[in-house]
Amino acid sequence: SNVTLIHKDILANKNKLDPEIMEVLRAKMAMHEVTSYSLIANLPYDVSSSVIANAILHEIPVESLTFTVQLEVAQRILASAGSKDYG
Repeated sequence: SNVTLIHKDILANKNKLDPEIMEVLRAKMAMHEVTSYSLIANLPYDVSSSVIANAILHEIPVESLTFTVQLEVAQRILASAGSKDYG
């Protein structure tokens, strides 16, 4: 199958993706001979920034990230430096 549903927190801690999940991902990628992955998730407010940043910075290449986030998180991501929503 091209889709694997993993019902688990993706973060091992605030600044690290769960190694078990990343190992499942590596194995699936090897099995299907692909070099990047897509991540689709509904992210709670308190982990949104950490999940997005860690997914982008992880050594496994990301093809696409599709997230549902709270309005305030989206405003913060799109904010210009110095604006009230920035930071």
